[in-house]
Amino acid sequence: MPFVEVHDFDVPPEQRRRATQSITGALSAAFAITDAITSVYFCDHGGERYGHAGIFPAPPEDRRVFVKVHAFRRDAAKRRDAARGITDGLSVAYALPVERIAVYFLDRAPDEVAHGGILASD
Repeated sequence: MPFVEVHDFDVPPEQRRRATQSITGALSAAFAITDAITSVYFCDHGGERYGHAGIFPAPPEDRRVFVKVHAFRRDAAKRRDAARGITDGLSVAYALPVERIAVYFLDRAPDEVAHGGILASD
């Protein structure tokens, strides 16, 4: 924990490699955690599986990368640092302006997460 979902569009593995490195580094720095506990999952939406502003399919210039960070709650300052680091890293990895990258934090309490069938709070 944390684990991250990245919703993107038909990109080469090299871009995802760079994205994984930047996301992991941003979370490690902002949350003071080790790289070893962060997982990144990619959900490829291709060109015909995304609509925006009531238009389907959305033209390539309107596509956005959407990131969901599932983690234990951190204070706003740490989430702010993580959001900036993730956004800046993905902007480089995907060659997108920062305005086309959205990061959502889906915070969980330790009693809402289980690994190996055991609640993190136990």
